[in-house]
Amino acid sequence: MSGGRRLPVWACLGEAVRFLPRAWSGAWAALILIGLAVGAPVVLAESGWLRANAWASAPIVLAAVAAALVADGALYRLGVFGADARREGLGVAGLQFGRPELRLLAARLLIDLFLLMIGIASVVVLAVALTAGGLGEVDFATVRSLADLRELAGPVELVVTGALVAGIAAVFLLLSVRFSLYGAATLGRRRIVALNALGVAEGAFWPLLLGIVLVSLPATALFVWQHCVSGLTGRNLLIFHGLQALAYAFVQKPLTAGFLSAAYRRLEYLPAGPDGK
Repeated sequence: MSGGRRLPVWACLGEAVRFLPRAWSGAWAALILIGLAVGAPVVLAESGWLRANAWASAPIVLAAVAAALVADGALYRLGVFGADARREGLGVAGLQFGRPELRLLAARLLIDLFLLMIGIASVVVLAVALTAGGLGEVDFATVRSLADLRELAGPVELVVTGALVAGIAAVFLLLSVRFSLYGAATLGRRRIVALNALGVAEGAFWPLLLGIVLVSLPATALFVWQHCVSGLTGRNLLIFHGLQALAYAFVQKPLTAGFLSAAYRRLEYLPAGPDGK
């Protein structure tokens, strides 16, 4: 930690769990909307409808983005402002679209542009490193094991390349976690918080990472069950995707927003909780 800031991750997780009923009662329509936005494209793709109607992908993506903005706007109003969420523009059942939602969109686009620039720079650095290590012309699609790589380059080159790849991955993990509070901060500060979200999360990387991992367990468990255990196909798989979308909308999404809102309030020293007390 830095600057004496402390983030009590377990207290934030407890608030996230207690936030669920408030999210369900205050933003149920927005959660249904995001569930449809997440589940419909998957179901349509699995059924083959999107392949037969490729032109429909663009409006579906736009609808999903709009639904995400509406849901985030509702959840962060409830999570950050608690009982004052209505004064901040919370709509009936969480349906609203105003300046806060546009700020969320602008902040997300600025962050994505920044990450894209970092990604391009990382690719250039990696390409230079691979060329310097004699791996510039290697077709990595043909590499199936570490033994294959050892035939193409020496141990020093492999260690340097591996360290570089690990370093790039670590940078993106660091940035992703530090940027995670942009939504709560944009609503809480009533202005666009994009790159300056890095400062909001300063000194709280490890608690935030732990909290994000823990609140992601429901989605992770469903993913593992689907790909490693269930063996579902056909109609049963479509039904599962529908249930998965509902679980995301009514558990994963509000749980994550509740945790990030609680973390933001503590890092900004705001007293109000989800119950407005």
